[in-house]
Amino acid sequence: MLLLTTAEVPGPIDNQQLIGTLHGTMSQKELVPGTDYVQVSSAMWQFLHAIYGGGPAIELPLDPVLPESSITSHY
Repeated sequence: MLLLTTAEVPGPIDNQQLIGTLHGTMSQKELVPGTDYVQVSSAMWQFLHAIYGGGPAIELPLDPVLPESSITSHY
């Protein structure tokens, strides 16, 4: 069980900056994995989206460090 230490709950997922990257208004080299975004499995995306809403889902190529069978990327 997770107990919140603050009354503030995170807001909806906001991928608008990532959308800009995909459309060429921001360089992908400017994005820092783990800081600006994280890759999550499809199941984890669905779980988080069901709780927080927002989006949109963005499917990108798999992280080459992770085995293909373990992740389907959504941002």
